[in-house]
Amino acid sequence: METVRVYAACLFDLQLTRRLAALSASVRRACAEKGWEADFVSPPALHATLAVLGEIDLGLVSPVVDALAETARQRGPFKLQLGGLRAGPDDASPTHLAVGVHQGGELLESLADDLARRLESLGFAPPPPPPRVLIARVRRANGAARELFAAPADLGASTVHELVLYRGDRARPNLEPPVLARFSLTAPPRAPAPAPPS
Repeated sequence: METVRVYAACLFDLQLTRRLAALSASVRRACAEKGWEADFVSPPALHATLAVLGEIDLGLVSPVVDALAETARQRGPFKLQLGGLRAGPDDASPTHLAVGVHQGGELLESLADDLARRLESLGFAPPPPPPRVLIARVRRANGAARELFAAPADLGASTVHELVLYRGDRARPNLEPPVLARFSLTAPPRAPAPAPPS
């Protein structure tokens, strides 16, 4: 049985992606100087994760694509503001480094929940990730993450316009992963609720 590793994500506009790439490059240099070992996300693939499905049967890719398409049809564009460097699961022994979401995190979580409900009907139960933007997976830390790098508290904002389904490749962590499908967030803005009669 042939399988493929997939995950779903939101992408950012070019300006914020460039800021994230510059931050990632600075963190990479800090890791090298302090003896850390980490695999960094390729700059074109920097994203906010919505769902990680892992290795799935190739025949399930099409239904997953349909779930992503339906989720995108029900949602309109929204804004995220990013900043700061986060280490997880804890500062002392991190397994990953990420950029935090300052504003729009609740919208990102709601989008991830919508997608998760559709994926559950296909037999998946991916836990919705916390609102963050992964920049590196840590293979060996050398000290506490707070001593590694002081990231700017505000990297700026981006409007999220599309959802992307990626094919992951653990053997090539520093290369841009192939895109299996991408969909624009197309739902029209909701009209404000009418004011109650006075």
